[in-house]
This record gives sequence, C-alpha cells and structure tokens, in this order.
Amino acid sequence: MLEKKRDDLPGLCEARSSGPSDEPRPPFSLGHILRDLLNNWHIIIVSVFFLVVLVSFYLWTANPEYTAELQVFPNSEVQEQLELGVGGFGSSLNPFRSSTVEEATVLERYLAAITSIGVAEELMAIPEVAHTAFVSQWGAEDQKWHPPGGAIASLKSFLYRFYGLPDWQPPDARDLSGYINRKVSITSFTAPGAAKAIGYVLSYSSKDPEFAQNFLTHLHREANRVVLQQERSRALERAAYLQDRLKQARTKDVVETLSELLIENERKLMMMVVDDSFAAMPLEPVRVSKLPTSPKPLLVLVLAIVLGFMAGAAIVLLRNVLRP
Repeated sequence: MLEKKRDDLPGLCEARSSGPSDEPRPPFSLGHILRDLLNNWHIIIVSVFFLVVLVSFYLWTANPEYTAELQVFPNSEVQEQLELGVGGFGSSLNPFRSSTVEEATVLERYLAAITSIGVAEELMAIPEVAHTAFVSQWGAEDQKWHPPGGAIASLKSFLYRFYGLPDWQPPDARDLSGYINRKVSITSFTAPGAAKAIGYVLSYSSKDPEFAQNFLTHLHREANRVVLQQERSRALERAAYLQDRLKQARTKDVVETLSELLIENERKLMMMVVDDSFAAMPLEPVRVSKLPTSPKPLLVLVLAIVLGFMAGAAIVLLRNVLRP
C-alpha cells in the first residue's frame, strides 16, 4: 500500500530528497578557504584600507618622541681606592663589613640611586623637571597644581572618594620616583666577544628633545651626588671609629695598623670631591636622537596592513561559516 502511494507521488518524493537541507556541505579544505578569500577579495581590501587610514590619522596627530641616552662605566680608580684599607680591617676592627652580605659597588649604588626618593626630591626642586614630568597637573597660567582632567581621572577620583581613600594630592618626590622608574630604562652592554657587562645605558624619551637631554643630565648628576655623599659620610664615620680605637690601643702593632688605616681613609676623603664621574663615568655627554624614535611610521603601517588582511580574512571565513 505504501509502495503504491510512493509510486503515485514520484515528484514529491524527488523534491523532498533533493531539498537544500539534505545536501552535504562542501568539505572545509585549504583549497576551499583560498577560493573563498579570492572570491571575496574586496572585503579584505576594504579592511586593509580602513586600518591604514586609521593608523595614518594616528601618525598625523601623534606627537613624536625623541630618545636621550647616556652611557656610563664604573670608575675603577674610585672603586679600587674605596676597597683599599677596608679590606685590611680585621674582623675585630671593622664594624662596617658583613661576612654574609657582599657589599655593592659604587656603580651598583649609583644605579639604585636613580629611582631613589632622595634623588627625586632634588629633581622636584627643579621647576623644569617637575612641571614637564607632570604637565597634565600643572597650570601654566596660574602657576599652581591641579587635578588631572579627563573622564578616566574623574572616574578615578570618584571611586577614591566613594571608598574613602585619599583623594588627589599634588605630585611629590614619591610620584617622581615612580615616573623615573617607568620612563627611564637601564640596560647593560658588553664589549665584542666579552660575556661580562662593561657598562650601562640610561635611556629616556620625551616629546621635547632638549628636555630629554637636560632631564637625563640632572638625573645622572643627582644620583652621582647621592652616592658621593654616602661614601663621604661612611669615610667620616670610619675616621671617627679609627681615632677612637687608636686612643684605646695599647700594643705597637695595633697602633701602627690603625695609623695606616687612618692615613688610607684620609686619602679617600681627599678623593671625594664634587665630581660628576665619582660613581659612574660617562663615556660622553647625553646624546639625543636626531629623528623621532616613536612612533615608527614604517613599522606601524606594516602592522596595519597585516592586521587589516587578517581581519578581512576572518570576516570572510566567518561569513561563509554562518551562511545557511
């Protein structure tokens, strides 16, 4: 009976068997993907063109930045003089040396001083540094500090007040120390064929090339001065200690040893004059790039083309996958 009904309606059966929902989808192969991309090349071109126009507008409106660099080397003469005498202290005569902690060199202390609060306090006293580093908070017309503007700053201020946290305060040395930590990069470099670092490069970028040069110069000078003051204070403390021990000495050998150490310490104090190369010797004055180092137009355009192609290809593939 069923077979007879099927024979009476051959067209309906054929229509049902040949419906679009019963057709198998073509295999998802590499050739199929390439064919889809070629057939929809205009979508990829539009995507690339859109991103190129977008980054071109960014390059047109962005303020270029220039990079200042300073190469510094350890002052081997100062380091050797500082190590002389101190290493000759006996364990009973030397309260300044630890047997478990290796003492940092003057260059290492110089690098640590760069982001220290002490250095930042001195730099905050220089109006050019403070006003340029925090330009968004400085009012040039009324010569006063103001909260930064913008939607993000307003939202941040609202959240701080909502949760009872301290609201905005004028920038101080702690803020400048964080600024230096973010903006100044310190990288070591080696001589050709050598494995050990022979010096360091301090880098800082700014929209104003003259300020970048001045800022790095001030930073080096103040970090060097902090280390120099520390070493001078230690030498004065050492001299007072040796003189006190010399008064208490009873044997000839101890008196001669302490006297030699006092003489050596006096030599160090004479060497500790105001000098910008005491802790770190610059190879040459701060250099500033002639051309902007950021943004890099060629790199940005190449990335825009690559990302535009990838975005266009993703649109084409997604469009074909979602197509019924």
